[in-house]
Amino acid sequence: MDDLLNTLKVIKFVFINGSYRLFKNKLIIDKTDKYKNSTIKFFPSFINANRVDDIVSLTDCIKKFLNTMSKCKNFNSTIFIKNFEKTMFDIKDLNDEIDFGINGYVYFGTTNIFKIDSLYAIYHELLHLASTVENAPEYSVFEEGYTQLLEERYFNKLKKYRGSIYPFEVEIMKNIELILGRDYLETMFFNGELKDAVNSLSKYTSLENIDKLIQNMNIIYDIENNDLIIKKRKEFQIALNNIFGILFDSLKEKLNDIPNFQDRVNLILQGSWNKYLRVKNGDFYIDFNFMDDDITKEFTKLGYSRYLHK
Repeated sequence: MDDLLNTLKVIKFVFINGSYRLFKNKLIIDKTDKYKNSTIKFFPSFINANRVDDIVSLTDCIKKFLNTMSKCKNFNSTIFIKNFEKTMFDIKDLNDEIDFGINGYVYFGTTNIFKIDSLYAIYHELLHLASTVENAPEYSVFEEGYTQLLEERYFNKLKKYRGSIYPFEVEIMKNIELILGRDYLETMFFNGELKDAVNSLSKYTSLENIDKLIQNMNIIYDIENNDLIIKKRKEFQIALNNIFGILFDSLKEKLNDIPNFQDRVNLILQGSWNKYLRVKNGDFYIDFNFMDDDITKEFTKLGYSRYLHK
């Protein structure tokens, strides 16, 4: 219902006096001063706020976002500027409290709706605004995980709280990034092409496995975001097994192309799965601890040492 009401508001705003293109925000980036003097102006009907101070806070966060992203060599500001110009910002319920529920989203349409009720969510949502192209196919599980990974990578120092939302999706995307390469995945993300990037895992695994990866990522996402991990822990565990089984097989294929032993070891040590590596009977296995001590399980066992030697 809220989405429908917001959409109706946007329709009202954008079709007054003709084409919506007459109504847009203004963003002019000045790279010479690390974006500090960039021009940020909201079209009056595209900013919904109760306090002027909140608009100032939003503007300040956008400048901090641009300043931080200027240090990311793979950031492409083109999509962000284009999306910013046609986005309605709804911050009327903005507060400084940390809410671990849904506290922000961006709805992409003819005119985008950017809604947050806590600045805690802002950099995650701005990353969405910087990486979503018009008519792009939805790949929400990968988008959310990688968006959060980048938010934690670049913006943790600017946040009051440094915990993670989408923690399992983040861990999975760390390993996909390791296999495909950080520069490649970041570049594809900021070009709005994350789907194509994920599909490039076909270099290391089958298309059938990629479909299976997507299906199990959706299971993880749905269970986690509906607070059903305890109730559906067996289903959750099986989905994790399937996902990391595919990722380990993909890593194996990548390692087969790396002739130097130490380079293989270094590649493994970069992965987030390194936190869960354990040695048993002279071989590696994965021990992924989640929830609490009563539900500690080994989620997959794969011979790991054999991947290091040819």
